[in-house]
Amino acid sequence: METITRIAVIDDDLDLASNIQDILEMEGYHVQEANSSREAIGLFEKNPFDLAIVDIKLPDIHGPELVRVLKKVNPETEYIMVTGHATLETAIDSIEEPKIIAYETKPLNMDHFLSLLRQTTRRQQAERDAEKRLESMLQAEEIAQLGYFERNWQTGAGHWSHGFRKLLNVGPEVDCDHEEFLKYVHADDRDRVSQHIKSTLLEKQDMNVDFRIVQEGGNILNIHGIARNTYDKEGKPLSTRGIFQNITTRTILEHQLREARKMESIGVLSGGIAHEFNNILSIIIGNTELAQDDVPDGNPAQSSLDEIKHASLRARDVVKQLLSFSRKSEDRLRSLNIIPTMEESIKLMRAYIPASIEIRHVFPVRSGVIRGDPMQIKELMINLCTNATLAMEDTGGILEIGIQDVMLSHEETLSYPHTSPGPYLQLSIRDTGQGISPEIRDRIFDPYFTTREVGKGSGMGLAVVHGIVKNHDGAISVESEPGRGTTVTVLFPTIDHD
Repeated sequence: METITRIAVIDDDLDLASNIQDILEMEGYHVQEANSSREAIGLFEKNPFDLAIVDIKLPDIHGPELVRVLKKVNPETEYIMVTGHATLETAIDSIEEPKIIAYETKPLNMDHFLSLLRQTTRRQQAERDAEKRLESMLQAEEIAQLGYFERNWQTGAGHWSHGFRKLLNVGPEVDCDHEEFLKYVHADDRDRVSQHIKSTLLEKQDMNVDFRIVQEGGNILNIHGIARNTYDKEGKPLSTRGIFQNITTRTILEHQLREARKMESIGVLSGGIAHEFNNILSIIIGNTELAQDDVPDGNPAQSSLDEIKHASLRARDVVKQLLSFSRKSEDRLRSLNIIPTMEESIKLMRAYIPASIEIRHVFPVRSGVIRGDPMQIKELMINLCTNATLAMEDTGGILEIGIQDVMLSHEETLSYPHTSPGPYLQLSIRDTGQGISPEIRDRIFDPYFTTREVGKGSGMGLAVVHGIVKNHDGAISVESEPGRGTTVTVLFPTIDHD
């Protein structure tokens, strides 16, 4: 859509100024008139102008000097100087001012003058359109978190767009050199990315690669990069133009989706196995009890039957754990203040936690109320604290338990799958133990997964915790580094409670 060009006519010759205004308005321009520098300044203070036609010999101020004053009011206006007394001095003075685009003599040749105006307004409109396109492109870069780059391999010249620099978190002072870019690629990905760029140039293929960058400041982003190469007549690489996109959020969501599908599949499979195994155990236990009634006391078979029954009951407990992991049950959920449950669990744990481990807990006087099952919450608490204790059994340490009300923002929900913004009760359990290596962190909630020796763990503790959290419509996250301990954070949605 074309914008009507706004023109100011500044001339102390009232008749000439009025005639120019009439002609230009007939051409479709929006025109206002001033007959002195003071009027012109007042006019500019009230209205923006695209173009001003200024008489060089105004009675109160020299034309180019007025232009310098008006530039401070509206820096974007361009000027055409007109004069009835053309001199080399006034011409040079006009040429030296960048915003003066033409120098015309009176009497004006209106055909030539209108042609000059049309050329000027077309150029200004094209520049406005280009600025709008650039603004739209920058907005698109911002929304899609894109960054555009160019590289000339033969001259070494390059260009990074505003969006590209924002991805790296650097300003315009940073040189857009290829080696400079590689500095921001994550150290574990740098050789792979460098080799990918070299191979695509050599094999004349498009670049398509996922990698991580470390922003100025240390924040890590996941990036998807695509680019196309051009070559000279001899087939040597000439240039590369491409786009990088921040896919960190997408990467997180895809990982969460994979984990959710994995846990759902394991849950369905575990539930089916548990039901079938439970039926078998019922038959074993029932027949064992009948056999115990039939076998006289003192018979050697009685001891074997006791062992069968004891093992079957232990197996039934494992089945219960599997079922608690695999199914969601809401029939025992009620309004619950979990602080008393937490305090009771801590008293219970003090009896078996070694003296070398210090328990610290910080509970508020009051906290948000959740919809929960106190028995399941106690089981969750004991399982998490037992895990933390075992991580410190050789060295001792500190077990910290905290509860606080939090308000989850939309951005924070990305870190916790299946959550919505709103109020939550946050339970955090932190230990100073040996930590968890990144290689196994994604497997810790899998049923029967354990890093302990045979006989020292069933591998069901955290699987049961995951099932309890799911049953309460909550979320759980684990932060851990080898040698720096582990923090488990559980979120339970709170409910209105009078």
